Amino acid sequence: MEPIRIDSGPWNILVEEILAVYAPGSLIPHEWLKNRFRIRDKSELKFKDYGNEAEFIAALERIDRTYQFLVESLQSRLLEDRKGYLVNRHGEGYMILPYDEQVAYAYNRFIGKLERSIKKTDRIMKYRPPVSAEQQARDNDIIARYSWFTQMVPVLKK
Repeated sequence: MEPIRIDSGPWNILVEEILAVYAPGSLIPHEWLKNRFRIRDKSELKFKDYGNEAEFIAALERIDRTYQFLVESLQSRLLEDRKGYLVNRHGEGYMILPYDEQVAYAYNRFIGKLERSIKKTDRIMKYRPPVSAEQQARDNDIIARYSWFTQMVPVLKK
């Protein structure tokens, strides 16, 4: 059986079913989604049906990629068409974020990524190699601009 096609009749029915069955904040289990997406269960794959280990592993990875692609497409559709954001509950499934948490979730996610990026950038800049005086002048200009930007981050958190 082929996986569901995005924007097909069954896809649109799936979106409506999710909204009818799952209220914001409730868990949509992986197994339920995989079933509705018509994704083959990996436990059904048999090593003996493949020519070698690489082909078997490729088949397993194809199932994972297909599932992830369909989830990302569903996430985009729910957000853009229904204003609901689908979040991962690791190992369990997905849920539509409660509407009153959506803006704070997006902001906190942004700040977290920004803070991680600043830490990584700080580390890279701290351990820079010796360069020519001309390059050092250009680097100092970049470091000054970067420093100005990072000083604004605490303001963003408020």
